[in-house]
Amino acid sequence: MLTLCGRNQYGVWLDRPELDIDLGTPSGAPVQDASGAWQRDYQLGKALVNPSSTQSATVSLPAGTWTDSHGVAHTGQVTLVPNSGLILTR
Repeated sequence: MLTLCGRNQYGVWLDRPELDIDLGTPSGAPVQDASGAWQRDYQLGKALVNPSSTQSATVSLPAGTWTDSHGVAHTGQVTLVPNSGLILTR
């Protein structure tokens, strides 16, 4: 099967670590903070998005250690580059 780009991609599985994260159910509505980033809390974690195409956003994290989808620990705050997001779990 040829795709629009002219390459045979039948049967290719593109796995992303973000697809396997269980955040549970949302525990609140999405909220935009002063940095312009959006946050949403879940039972088991937090999702962060910086929709700006030009500005980085620094987001303060609740106390404790948070782990991203690559196993990197975060405490205190995180900085999201433009057009990026981060999924964190406890």
